[in-house]
Amino acid sequence: MVVDSCLNNTRAQPIALEYLNSLGVDIATQVRLVVLTHWHDDHIRGSAKVFSEALSARFACSAALRNREFFSILAASEQVRPVARDGSISEFESILEELHRRNKRGVRRSQGGPDFWAQDGLPLFQSIGTGSATVTALSPSSQTMTDAAARFGKLIPKVSSQIKRFPRSTPNDQSVALLVQSPACSILLGADLETVGDPQRGWQAIVDSPSRPQVMCDAIKVAHHGSENGDHDDIWSTLMHPDPPAFVTPYASGKKPLPSEDDIQRLKSRTRQLYCTTWPPTRRPPRRNSSVQRTLREMALSHRSVSKRVGQIRLRASMTQQGIPTIQTFEGARQL
Repeated sequence: MVVDSCLNNTRAQPIALEYLNSLGVDIATQVRLVVLTHWHDDHIRGSAKVFSEALSARFACSAALRNREFFSILAASEQVRPVARDGSISEFESILEELHRRNKRGVRRSQGGPDFWAQDGLPLFQSIGTGSATVTALSPSSQTMTDAAARFGKLIPKVSSQIKRFPRSTPNDQSVALLVQSPACSILLGADLETVGDPQRGWQAIVDSPSRPQVMCDAIKVAHHGSENGDHDDIWSTLMHPDPPAFVTPYASGKKPLPSEDDIQRLKSRTRQLYCTTWPPTRRPPRRNSSVQRTLREMALSHRSVSKRVGQIRLRASMTQQGIPTIQTFEGARQL
């Protein structure tokens, strides 16, 4: 299974493909499921290439996108060429085109869209045999899906309105959180799901869901880059075993890099086993000659250096025998 996608900063290739190839995985036959948790650039870049090479994979995305308004946005962005193309929309369109090609070749049974519209309690995958694994979607909730159409409708440009860059939304509450289970280990993948005020959406909806498999997880990919709005007390008390390995992937491109120092301290109070792919997310840039420094100060309020290396954390656990998972870090990733 491949969940989301990002690119190698130096080679502009999907990191998942590079990693699987390094392990000798036959991507065309052995990758059985590709999941897009939501359509922000830092989660979707390169996903079309991943799916095009995973010829045996089925495709799943958030059921919050299953509405007329979202597909109207796709159609408008294709037909109105002056509108600046949004990378996430282009990736999603390319995946739909690949699904259509597979339909024409008769290699898949689903018609007209993803194989799975992921939502609370929906099984996405189950292997057969000793050490069988299951993948279950924990979100979005029913209320989130109800709200999504109205939110996408507000993004559709009005007739005669000025043509602008494709509008951005913040669909973090539409993210697909996943539960990966085997007889010996369970892992919670939090995507970018947030804690919101409405108990019928976000993490509170997962905690209270009657559709959620009632298991305690052994490890967690922390939601929303470790930010405070991606955290919730009940995640740790209701969904997790005590002191689980927890993994954070920073976001360094925004005005406020995530996680912050306060976020790290909060997460370290949750578990003694906190790992981060890159820490800190940004660093003080190297000093240049005086004329360059003066120009930089004139053009930007602040500037910082983002690492070109993409740190990696690998957790391995037996699918059949209880035991402590092994954790390895690469390319600058480390335990905090």
